[in-house]
Amino acid sequence: MVSLVPFAAAVPAEDVIVPLPFPRARVPPAREVRSTLLCAAVRALESRKLVDRYRKELAPAVEAEMFALTAGRWVPIELALAHYEACDRLGLDGGVVEDIGADVSHRVHKSIISVLVRLSREAGANPWHVFPLVPKLNELTWHGGAFEITRHGPKDARVEWYGQPCAAIDYYRTSFCGFVRGVLGLFCKRCFTRTVPARCGPTTVSVRAAWV
Repeated sequence: MVSLVPFAAAVPAEDVIVPLPFPRARVPPAREVRSTLLCAAVRALESRKLVDRYRKELAPAVEAEMFALTAGRWVPIELALAHYEACDRLGLDGGVVEDIGADVSHRVHKSIISVLVRLSREAGANPWHVFPLVPKLNELTWHGGAFEITRHGPKDARVEWYGQPCAAIDYYRTSFCGFVRGVLGLFCKRCFTRTVPARCGPTTVSVRAAWV
């Protein structure tokens, strides 16, 4: 989405608040995803009356698997790739895709980390308190991949996810931008996000976030 607040200028690379646990070249790729996330993604499409179009973009076997999913299972990354590729073929407006990503983040938090979110908000947490929790939150929904988060200003950060095969899909990168906005928006008045195309790659997605 278009930011109404300026993003800060870049800061030195050493201002990393969440470091990668491995060298970048050795980050293990995501190999499984929690079915809860995919179920939430389908519900978000249904709420926007897009699910019929979505189903037509899935191969029959994938469609049967997707719509038989129940929350709480680990499923192969290939199912996530098929989901996001089908969504990409819908050709949705970027703003709609970001809103879907934010919607999914809220649905996931209600079902997986609702207690953590509630306790954090009661403690007066802001986004800086949330960022160190990101690796643990990632473990709840993905097996593999790793985050690096860098401070760019008093209320400005860059979030980068390495080892994410879905990053090669335009829809995924845009929806992840919305997902970040949805998460951080729980801990501030308003959050603004944008992807950083120059830092994205086949298995890397990069998002700048600022908030008020």
